[in-house]
Amino acid sequence: MRRIREKAARLRRYPRGRGFGVQSPNDYNFITKVVKRHADDDCCAAADRINTDTRSDNYKFVHLCYRVARYLKPSKCICLTTTDDNVENYIRAAVPECSISHTCDEAGCNDRTLVILSPMEKDAAMMDKILSVADDMTWMITEGIRISDDAYTSWKTLTEDVRTRITFDLYHYGIISFDKKRYKQDYKIYL
Repeated sequence: MRRIREKAARLRRYPRGRGFGVQSPNDYNFITKVVKRHADDDCCAAADRINTDTRSDNYKFVHLCYRVARYLKPSKCICLTTTDDNVENYIRAAVPECSISHTCDEAGCNDRTLVILSPMEKDAAMMDKILSVADDMTWMITEGIRISDDAYTSWKTLTEDVRTRITFDLYHYGIISFDKKRYKQDYKIYL
């Protein structure tokens, strides 16, 4: 049943999958150069040489984290993951000078920060803490936004929050920007 829903979602999103309708040049560039890039590109091949376990269950997620980290070049990365260390290895391969931590206390401070959340957090207190420390230079990547009804409800709550500005719904993954200089915009993208 889940596969049928995924196929139906792909068919619904197909006409919008090429970036048409994205009015912002920055968002269009992010979608075409980062989100839509395939995992077998040269950029991920270097990281795959470092990390031998590239075909684990979350290889698409770690490749997405790698591409986003390479694009943003964050000075801090906060990994709130319950999965293996592949995410941290890929972040280190993408941006070697990035400091990686496992608590969200030190986000913000006018440094470009990338928060990686996996799986989608159902704890309202943790989500509120992340939102309270996020500033204009903070981005968040999350995995499993449609893994359950609770996770999707948490994702919808995040997208409707006044502190989030740009959201990218990639069906299984979500990317959020907290840049307050931008108008609120939600994108649904087929990967």
